[in-house]
Amino acid sequence: MPYLIGVHSSLMEHVKSRALEEVVILNVDTNTLESPFNDLEKLPADVVSGLKMKLRKQSGTTGEGVARAFLRAQAALFGGYQDALRFNPDEPITFCEETFINHRSSSMRQFLQNAVHLQLFKQFIESRLEKLNEGKGLTDVFEEEIHLCGFSSGWSKSYQNWLQHVKVQKSERERETASEREGKSERERQRGTEGMEGDCVVVVG
Repeated sequence: MPYLIGVHSSLMEHVKSRALEEVVILNVDTNTLESPFNDLEKLPADVVSGLKMKLRKQSGTTGEGVARAFLRAQAALFGGYQDALRFNPDEPITFCEETFINHRSSSMRQFLQNAVHLQLFKQFIESRLEKLNEGKGLTDVFEEEIHLCGFSSGWSKSYQNWLQHVKVQKSERERETASEREGKSERERQRGTEGMEGDCVVVVG
């Protein structure tokens, strides 16, 4: 769990004199960033350049523009996940990592081969599958960004067909259950009637 900690500039020399591991320092006065990580080198170059361009446009502005720029970058990285969804009748929707990686450009594959093993990505896919399997669909801002990035939405037809099949199967099971209940009630009623017919009533006058 990362922490965001504010430190006054007068204390920075003291802070830097201590052993700092995996600490990123952002100096808001000079607008400089010190990081022990090389995360940018691991990202596809076209995604990084696109993100930088959008952030420059947002420089000095307030609002959700910066957040939206990062969301667009995430959509560019992971937007093709829908093409790796698997819809099989009578089975929950699943996700194929191999298809997800192979359907992207060669410049993306090396990054995605590592990304699919990250806990954050796995949680993301699990949450998407949970919504889809519950019939809720996907209509959040991330899906909007994916659409704006130009990724195919052909998977939605497959999802609608799968969902319709699930609804039909559910309706059939409900009818079968109702029929079984009616049959059970009828058998119990018949047994009760047969018991009454077998009773012998003696009247003494």
